[in-house]
Amino acid sequence: MTPRIKSANLATVKHMGRDFVLYQIQDNELDMLTGGYNSIHLGLGGVVFGAFVTVAITWIARDSPSTKETVIYFCSTILFGLASLYFGLMAAKDYSNARKIVDSIKGSSKPIL
Repeated sequence: MTPRIKSANLATVKHMGRDFVLYQIQDNELDMLTGGYNSIHLGLGGVVFGAFVTVAITWIARDSPSTKETVIYFCSTILFGLASLYFGLMAAKDYSNARKIVDSIKGSSKPIL
């Protein structure tokens, strides 16, 4: 009976070295990562909040809307209000996570003198 695995069929493992590239960064440059804060949730929150205000003002400014229009405006106002609240909370969470990452980088870095 011949063995199923022969030395010619075995894989050869070759260890590849890693190259590390270090960049010098100043504290103020690191703070700029969150200073000019941009998040998709922040953008969407602004758009949805604008829609919320528009629908709410339109609903209030109507002279005598029908029952169907009232239900549509009410549901739209609630929907846009909840969506703007959600996107606002997610933007705050994104900002908090970005701040934690920057603080972690600062805490684990040692200044070069």
